[in-house]
Amino acid sequence: MGTQTDEPLYARVMRRPRTCSALETLLAMGFPRSRALKALVSTAEKGVEEACEWLFSHLSDPSLDAPLPREFVLYLCPSGPLEENLMDFWRSCPSNPALAIPPHITLCQFFPCPDEAVSPLLSSLGTLAERLQPSFPQALSLRLVTAAAFLGLFVRDDQADVLRSLAGEFTTTATGIADVQVEPHRKQLHLTLAYQLQSTERAQAERLARCLDPSLPAAWHLRLYSRDLRYAGQETQRVLYSYYPQNDDELELIPGDFIFISPGNSTEDISKSCEWIRMKFCGQPISCSEGWLAGVSHLSGLSGFFPENYTERAHEAATWLLHRSYPMCEEIEGREMVKRKGDMAVAPPIPPHSFNGQTGDLQLHLTVIRHGERVDVTFGRHWLARNLDSNGTYIPKDLNLPPFLPVRPAGHRAQQLDPPLTRVGQLQAQLTGEAMRDKRVPVDAVFCSPALRCVQTAHYIIKGLGLVGLTPCVEPGLFEWMHWLRGVGSGGTSSASGPGEAGGSGGAEGSSGVLLSHPWMGAADLAAAGLPVDESYRPLISPPSLSPCESYEDFIKRIDCTARELMALCRAQGFHSVLFIGHAASLEACTRPLRRLPPRPQREFVINVRKVPYLGLCSIRELSSGSSRSWALVSPPIPPLSHGPNPTFSWSQVLCDP
Repeated sequence: MGTQTDEPLYARVMRRPRTCSALETLLAMGFPRSRALKALVSTAEKGVEEACEWLFSHLSDPSLDAPLPREFVLYLCPSGPLEENLMDFWRSCPSNPALAIPPHITLCQFFPCPDEAVSPLLSSLGTLAERLQPSFPQALSLRLVTAAAFLGLFVRDDQADVLRSLAGEFTTTATGIADVQVEPHRKQLHLTLAYQLQSTERAQAERLARCLDPSLPAAWHLRLYSRDLRYAGQETQRVLYSYYPQNDDELELIPGDFIFISPGNSTEDISKSCEWIRMKFCGQPISCSEGWLAGVSHLSGLSGFFPENYTERAHEAATWLLHRSYPMCEEIEGREMVKRKGDMAVAPPIPPHSFNGQTGDLQLHLTVIRHGERVDVTFGRHWLARNLDSNGTYIPKDLNLPPFLPVRPAGHRAQQLDPPLTRVGQLQAQLTGEAMRDKRVPVDAVFCSPALRCVQTAHYIIKGLGLVGLTPCVEPGLFEWMHWLRGVGSGGTSSASGPGEAGGSGGAEGSSGVLLSHPWMGAADLAAAGLPVDESYRPLISPPSLSPCESYEDFIKRIDCTARELMALCRAQGFHSVLFIGHAASLEACTRPLRRLPPRPQREFVINVRKVPYLGLCSIRELSSGSSRSWALVSPPIPPLSHGPNPTFSWSQVLCDP
């Protein structure tokens, strides 16, 4: 007989396995140690799955095995009402380079840290934050300081000494861990509001800065960021649209990726960019064409040429990684809490006529939004015929088609001329409204184009906002450029149309090029379809006054006059925050004249219009009052809405072919 013990037999046999770290798991999967470390650091140590995705996407990266450490920096960042106040200021100064990085006080300079030293660095920072938290000031005192091309909030001297002590301890520790000299920030500690201001911008920025309230409560966090030192400060493009390479020297574009290019954007600079890519990666001559840039993908590390109009300008800081964030003071008490319904956060109702607490000269705020996904662009100009049975009854044959069509006196012809949204388009609009609600964006009035897709978009945005009782005002003056409707009814497609604005819509005119009729639904028909509109509103422009022979200049003038009259009407009514729901062309046509800029050349305008996706939006804010009013574009209050294509699936063609 064996010796009896108090420990059960299964416990002695089945020992609980030790939990493996992410690094150990990657090594057990067969990845080299250097690559595993690089993947973990490049994904902010989020986990094994993210590191594997990074490794698989960088398998062809020529710099994958290069011993290139990332650069790190330590910031002290506010959250809460102060941060919101600062973000409102930055949205009013869109050309300000400071808005590329979240509000912060710099505690040390950028320093390189080898991949194997990142984990000990994070541990030491956490220990330091926990030890110094009790002595950290509960409220930092900030004062506004202005200079020729700089605006900032400076920390009171005695509190700055506490922050310098914290920064000194961190840099001493980091110097020992990273084996490099880490320098603390030696200038006066401050939070930068704006810099590199032009003389024409300084007065406006300073006026806005004096409206800030630095005494607002804030919870301060120590945040450690990192960046790829190879591309620090380099010109960066954000990918908007997918592009699959047609040649070996081209770069695949994936929406959301960032492309680092060599500095400059002139023909000479682009040629230098080509030479940079050739020398660094290709080893052979490369030619460069107008409209193409050469760069390196942040997502894959691959290099090549790509079409510039598939991207937009971005700041290199958008590619930075946040590794850790440690609270240095108690979270703010007494703030209005977000109510929860199930697992979804629901913001409190938006107070009427509120304007994010802004004071001073700020007046009207206008947001212009393109409508959602339209049926005819998604399913083709014959979408209706394909979904009618032999009796002419509409029976949708795709889940993305609307389950029913509104009753229209003109019958099916009107459905072709004035197509509705898809169900995805309805969801796009409602998601936009919900995002605005969650960000507590105030909305006092909504004006929309008479096109059914715009009325529907306005309806679902208002539904997402949760504003019971608010109905849109239908204004024909906001309709798209009438020129884009010419020739479509006879089967043609305007080459000048924006993405989905006229091409394939079924048309609105006959072969003679004369507009047959305005097929828009009246208020009674819209109400019967569950789309109530403000019947007391009297449009500025009547539908018969819209000519199919409208020139580009007349279109810009019509939209500008309509926008100005509507804003004057809102000002008289005491409204502050207004939505326009229109078309792809509406974003520029409504805002560019308000900024006192001449119209772009027609060809350039058309190219810009084609870059506006469904539910693309922009915001513009009035900056002065009285007889002299100026307007400036500001950052939209909500992020963009992106999703991939999903073509029609035919199971019989895919699965039944021999």
